Amino acid sequence: MSFSELWVHLSKLSTVDRDGHQLSLKVLYSKRNQPLLVPLDKQKAHDAVNFFIQNRIIKYWGHLIIELDHHLPWLQLLPTAAFDYFPFDALFGESDLDHAKALDGISIFCGSPGALQKVTIYCPNPLGALGKVAKVAVHETANDAIKKESHWLEKLSQSTATAKFLPQLLQHSVLKCERYSLTMKSLAKGVAPKNFGIAHHAFLRALAQQNPVFTEWKLSEAHMRLKQRLDHLSGLVDSEVWLFWQEVITEIEQMTARAILPNLMTHGDFAHWNLRQINADLFVFDWEYAETHGNPLQDFLHFHVIPQALKRRSLSTESMSALMGKTVAYVDKQFGRDLGIGKACGVLTMHYLLDTITFYAEASGYLDEKHPVLHSYMQMLRQRNEWIPKTAELPSKKGIEHQSYDNELEITQ
Repeated sequence: MSFSELWVHLSKLSTVDRDGHQLSLKVLYSKRNQPLLVPLDKQKAHDAVNFFIQNRIIKYWGHLIIELDHHLPWLQLLPTAAFDYFPFDALFGESDLDHAKALDGISIFCGSPGALQKVTIYCPNPLGALGKVAKVAVHETANDAIKKESHWLEKLSQSTATAKFLPQLLQHSVLKCERYSLTMKSLAKGVAPKNFGIAHHAFLRALAQQNPVFTEWKLSEAHMRLKQRLDHLSGLVDSEVWLFWQEVITEIEQMTARAILPNLMTHGDFAHWNLRQINADLFVFDWEYAETHGNPLQDFLHFHVIPQALKRRSLSTESMSALMGKTVAYVDKQFGRDLGIGKACGVLTMHYLLDTITFYAEASGYLDEKHPVLHSYMQMLRQRNEWIPKTAELPSKKGIEHQSYDNELEITQ
């Protein structure tokens, strides 16, 4: 979605809330699907780029255009977007700080293109302390996502096991334009860790403690959700593809038979771009895809596989076989070996791949096999017999054991 298309929805934040403040911003990356609105002040515009943009090339390009726009204003390189009534108080609360100074630093990142459109708004603290971050649904289809994330941030913050991994939720509300929003305290500068380490183990362990249940896998909530999605897609995808998916579902049910497997809480989009590590502390964002009872390998697999697929690095049977070895080691550390859950790694990986494919297809209304994720995941499902490990009988007993953690936990790429 380009900025001109996005502005139709974004401008409603201004036209509805007459209690707001005037705000003008420059538009960076206006032709891309993730535009960034930055302050008119040059230094604060640079600060906004540093806060939001991770990609080095895109970050460099943003800094360069800001400088050129500042020194060559007659070229009008950056268009201006003006809010007559920006809902500052509704998003960030009335403050003792000078509103003018706070407004001067506002920046808006349009980081979720497509139908599920929401924006992230950064309000730095003029005194140099940590600022605030608001997420706002600018399209009604994003209301449920914001509402769901607010729910999980609020609920999980009440658990000592998970609270330390969460940004601090300050408020959540419905704006006058009938769009949901949430506001969090900003974090100190950190890194988006691309290696799976001790902190990742600890987070997924804490998440697994949130009311785990054990059921026959074919009767699990995760499997039933997948089957319902397949039924919904039967008329939206090619019949050959749908029959292939049915073949995979049948194979999953045959491989699990009457196996008892854990249904655990999952984040749903556990990837490095949704993480911030500050020293040894890990913080996890974007909870709109979380599920109470999901595939126990969902988050581990997603962290390792989705970045490769999005970079158009085709997955191979060799890389999948190597991943299976890492997954078995992870499961043994996370749950212990006695339950034998490691024997289910292959079939649960099949489930993850098909679940992700059908999620994308349902969101877009069709299957785009040219999409890097869908292309790679479909290919791996078709070649599954070349990388799925040969397994003995799967576990048929209930229970869960969380092992203690030490410095010998494996760090994986």
